[in-house]
Amino acid sequence: MAVTCLSGTSGALYYKPAGTTGTLPAGLAAGTVYFVITYTAATGALIVSATAGGSAVNLTDVGTAAAPNEFQVAYSAFESVSQVSEWSFEIERAEIDVTTIGGDPGQYVPFRKYIAGFGDGSGSATAYMTNEDASLSNRMIEDVLQRQQVGAAFKLYTDRVFSGGTVSDTLSRFISFDATLTSASLGVTPDDAQAVTVNFRPAGVPTFDFSRS
Repeated sequence: MAVTCLSGTSGALYYKPAGTTGTLPAGLAAGTVYFVITYTAATGALIVSATAGGSAVNLTDVGTAAAPNEFQVAYSAFESVSQVSEWSFEIERAEIDVTTIGGDPGQYVPFRKYIAGFGDGSGSATAYMTNEDASLSNRMIEDVLQRQQVGAAFKLYTDRVFSGGTVSDTLSRFISFDATLTSASLGVTPDDAQAVTVNFRPAGVPTFDFSRS
């Protein structure tokens, strides 16, 4: 069977921005998906609708942050970050030295012995800045400074395949994980587009889906 090597043109980065928690305001139902009409990044205020493009939901109070009645406002699905120029992700395993001394002498020098330890991962993505505060590339940059990064997640496609006009995860190959965004590095020069490199770590065990079933 012929093997085709993948290229960067098959890749993509999808992101779910960090959300917020608190007590559900009156007028909203738990476990219900709402659609954001407007969002003000400076204040965190948003207006939602029960349907896509519908009228605003009438809220009769602002809710509180008291436990245990908590809710989370977050993206319900991954969205493509179309301003990303490149991404990288590295995984590694720690080595635990279990070398012993006092063994039987032999002709050759003894070698150290190791067993596998914890896994770890790190990644980065370079995105171009835009003048739209609500764009996902800018949201990814702003999430670095969020006190709570609950909901932040990446889906890194190595081979994104469309079927019926939408991305098919069954046919695509990707790595997905909840993420902790650790830093953002900005640089501005008069000759280049403004780009920001965001660094991140998985907040749990990543899912590797490299098969096409």
